[in-house]
Amino acid sequence: MSDNTVTNVEIIQDDSFLLQDNQFSEMASIIKKTWKELMSNKVEVGQNIYFQVVTKDISMSRLFMKSKTDTYTTSFMEMLNTVVGFLDDRTTMDMKLEDLGRIHARNYGVKTKHYKHFRTAFMKGIRTYIPWNNRRENAWLWFWNHIIAIMSIHSYNGDRPLSNNLPRNKNIEYVAAVHESFDNAIDQSSLEFVKQFYDLLLSEQPDVARLFSSMSECKHFNARFVAMLRYTIGLLDDQQGFQKQIISLISKYQNYNINERQLQVLARTFIHALKQSNGDQWKSIYDESWEWVSQLTIEIFAMYSQNSKINK
Repeated sequence: MSDNTVTNVEIIQDDSFLLQDNQFSEMASIIKKTWKELMSNKVEVGQNIYFQVVTKDISMSRLFMKSKTDTYTTSFMEMLNTVVGFLDDRTTMDMKLEDLGRIHARNYGVKTKHYKHFRTAFMKGIRTYIPWNNRRENAWLWFWNHIIAIMSIHSYNGDRPLSNNLPRNKNIEYVAAVHESFDNAIDQSSLEFVKQFYDLLLSEQPDVARLFSSMSECKHFNARFVAMLRYTIGLLDDQQGFQKQIISLISKYQNYNINERQLQVLARTFIHALKQSNGDQWKSIYDESWEWVSQLTIEIFAMYSQNSKINK
């Protein structure tokens, strides 16, 4: 398959958990094709990546100071060859990445910062060895962003958000209420609900609303926003999956510099929009349920932010 078969990569790569099967296959094809070319010269490529890793960050040097260059470059290329192989089975890829992240966190103390540094070093280290273009760049960035989102789960030393500690029956009740109230809000018109949310945000917190100014203009963005919400809410039945998704979204949109206060504003305004859309259908259990989701999300955000600051 030609690299040129991928369309709208810039949009697709923001939604690594939402890729359709054909989109995933196209991205995977580009990655596997370029990786095969790189592996044909794996010693030199590995040495260049190693050089980029250890010379740009002192903490990375400490991680590998006990390893000989040849040993590290060989093991790194073989490890990444295994990770690229995960693309052959999308249904088990995340589970395998998480297992790998657990090993790296436990045995080597690898943090989110290190994965990001690896991404930068890798991208810089490979460009001179094969013909390069934007599609290859976007495919590999998507892959690394997904790797980081999943493998970083265990960079938090096993900590779990306090809001996770609900009795099972209460958890089931809250999840059901969240689904019900969200479905009520978008049943008539999902795009109208997004517009209502944005209008409320614009009137109550214009500084935060500016981060989402494209909502009022782009129907495609609105549809993606609703799809992302539906997918994320669906993961509440799998709290570990929910945490992965929140971390993934935070890592993707960190360039917007959203802080905890702004996240609280977004949550509060979103619940306000839900209440307006539900009207007389709104129940007290919805307040409790969405307060739980909001607190859970903020706790995950706080853990991620704290971890990032510690590792800077």
